Amino acid sequence: LSSMFIHSNIIKLLSHSDISEGIDNLFYFLTSYFMFDYICIQKDKKIYFEKHHQLATPKKIRPITEECLNNNKNDATGTFYLSNIKRLLQNNEHKFFAELQKQDINAIFCCEISCCETNYGYLRVDSKDSRIWQNLDMDVLVSTAKLIGLLLHERKLSIKDLKMNY
Repeated sequence: LSSMFIHSNIIKLLSHSDISEGIDNLFYFLTSYFMFDYICIQKDKKIYFEKHHQLATPKKIRPITEECLNNNKNDATGTFYLSNIKRLLQNNEHKFFAELQKQDINAIFCCEISCCETNYGYLRVDSKDSRIWQNLDMDVLVSTAKLIGLLLHERKLSIKDLKMNY
């Protein structure tokens, strides 16, 4: 599928009158198409809209401390990703490494869900195995996060206002 088709699907799914249903359907599409083990929205030590890939081993996912995410994200893009968490040890991020290791996460991608300088949370994708994040993966995830942020801003909602469909 082309990048244009995937982005078109993101917009189509999130344009649903019920944002919660749109997010739920979009996460199903993303986990299936990109074979992400796990995707969720995280805000204030709480997980929202989690979805496991049907072939991934389901597990209880816990929030990652936002201090660890904030300390490691690129301020210009609001993103943070690792293909292999062992890289954290090289950067003396032992606390973050231990937190991910406890959850059996070996690769991670996070992106701020934000609009107009308001942070609504993080879009988070985890992998049990190392994963080389492709440009299309990251492009789609950043587009998803920013569009969710825009919709929340325009509708004057927060993540907590949305109902989870599980």
